[in-house]
Amino acid sequence: MDTALLYLAAGTFIIQLLTSLEMLIGSRTIKQLKEFTSEKSSNYPKVSIVFSARDEEKHIKKAVESMLNQDYPDFEVIAINDRSSDQTKPILDNLSDQHPHLQVIHIDTLPKQWLGKTHGLYQGTKIAQGDILLFTDADIIMSPDTLKKSTHYFETTECDHLAITPIATCPNRLLEMFVGTFLVYFSLFSLPWRAANPKSRWHIGVGAFNMIKSDVYQAIGTHQAIALCSDDDMKLGKRVKSKGFTQRVAYGKDLIKLEWYSSLRECIHGLTKNSFAGLRYSIMLALLASFTIFTISIFPYIGLWFLNQPGQWFYLAVITLQITTYATLAREHNIKPWLGLFFCLTSGILIYIIWRSVFMTLYRNGVVWRNTHTNLKDLKAFLKQMK
Repeated sequence: MDTALLYLAAGTFIIQLLTSLEMLIGSRTIKQLKEFTSEKSSNYPKVSIVFSARDEEKHIKKAVESMLNQDYPDFEVIAINDRSSDQTKPILDNLSDQHPHLQVIHIDTLPKQWLGKTHGLYQGTKIAQGDILLFTDADIIMSPDTLKKSTHYFETTECDHLAITPIATCPNRLLEMFVGTFLVYFSLFSLPWRAANPKSRWHIGVGAFNMIKSDVYQAIGTHQAIALCSDDDMKLGKRVKSKGFTQRVAYGKDLIKLEWYSSLRECIHGLTKNSFAGLRYSIMLALLASFTIFTISIFPYIGLWFLNQPGQWFYLAVITLQITTYATLAREHNIKPWLGLFFCLTSGILIYIIWRSVFMTLYRNGVVWRNTHTNLKDLKAFLKQMK
């Protein structure tokens, strides 16, 4: 028994070492968008900023004003009000009366075989005039030079799709602690630094900022190809990569921010919608993900108490690597690095979210998003035909 636990400790250390090296080295290759100049010598391509909103009265006015206040010569903002029941509609209408380059579309019904967000974004692209499309969210706050810097980086790298990660403003430490952990696992799940390699299968997509050439968007099948994907941002990135187009990713520190959720409880409810979808609605993948998180990120803290040396040293090294990795990614996203000391706790919360997502999806026989139920059978069938 002791020998088996020692082998487990040694194996965990090797896996964590390789994982940390991948993440620490890879994350350093991702540029901060703020480091790029906003000046250009060529003509500015027209950009269409498109977002879909439902019941976003809390954030939408400030977010849309930040989009409209871009220091960029040729752009338009297309807002889709997706069946909102709050003050989203009058807020958008009032803003459109004041700003001629803001167009508002009101949607009252959702067609079958669509999710509200994907349908809304697709409708927005139908009237978009830009050479470049920027898909974003209704709660994103952009600094005035965001569009200049991003288009400059977009054209300098000659990419077809650019994803930029935002800064999440957290009203309390518990939520901030979890957001940092989520970033670690998201980076591990997506390996975003590999997306730029055309020979790699890895891809990236960020709902807060997905910039794509209009002709490329048409070539990948538009949002029609991902109509029933609740993780539409990542699926859009996957379509870009699978069709042979190029991707880049950058950090949006000091340029793009949002209040992702107002509390940890709200965050848990929000991620419940997407977590099982990200695992392709597979219970086996959910079991594998949970087992891996527990073995690598939680069990080392338990092993410190009952293992003898050198097993304790292996697990101490694992914990040190985890905290170092957390701190490195946290600095890039304005999160306190020392919150990595609680990585074990927040990893447990992530496991809970995974199984909450599994249970709620199976219990509801589908996903409820924007007050619309989509049958699990339809979701699985859609994913299968996407292969």
